[in-house]
Amino acid sequence: YINAHGLRGHPPGRPRRPPAALCEAHARPLPGGPSGHRTGRRIMNGTAERPEIVVGIDPARDWRLAVSWAVDEAERRRSALRLVVAVPPPRDSQHVDDTPRFQTQAIAGRTALASAADRVHDHGPGIRVTTALLEGEPARVMAGLSEEAAMVVLGSRHLSRTEEFLSAGSLVVPVTAQARCPVVVVGDVEHSTQAAPYLVVGVDGSESSRAALAFALEEAHLRGCDLRTVGVDVV
Repeated sequence: YINAHGLRGHPPGRPRRPPAALCEAHARPLPGGPSGHRTGRRIMNGTAERPEIVVGIDPARDWRLAVSWAVDEAERRRSALRLVVAVPPPRDSQHVDDTPRFQTQAIAGRTALASAADRVHDHGPGIRVTTALLEGEPARVMAGLSEEAAMVVLGSRHLSRTEEFLSAGSLVVPVTAQARCPVVVVGDVEHSTQAAPYLVVGVDGSESSRAALAFALEEAHLRGCDLRTVGVDVV
């Protein structure tokens, strides 16, 4: 599942403005992260800059399929990967101390990032990878990072399509609604194939639809597969 709503005004491959206030407004780095917090690092290819692929990791769920998909995509695009865990800040309450929950999630985040980085090195040893453990609401953090990303990759929560969109714990709706780049939601392995015969893109003539079509054409070229466009007439 790929949502390219966030491509509006940002055609594929065009450098985006740097997120000047990202860390201050949406997230801050947590001490002791696997490799600290780095913003704006890009792969240089001659005179062209290649934005990173940002992968959101939820330590409480299986993130391996999303990371593997991102590794394959990074190899096709010759892009770097940035692995991110966002930990919601402690809740300010006079009656409940939320610090233990926060510390536990931060520790789990560091462990998950280290394991994910190892997976990248094992499956794509030539790919440059950075990790970031950030304090902030996950949806806002991922949407903020999308300002300069080639794409944002999220793992599925093993829900149906309807549940994925309606679940309060899902990042799909808030991230795709705010993102400024394509958002890829990697589904269960039994619902995917290693070599899809074609890609499908929905078109309606809108600006975001044209951006989605441009992204789909790029993906089809990278994968060497056919592309089918689908439009629906409202009667």
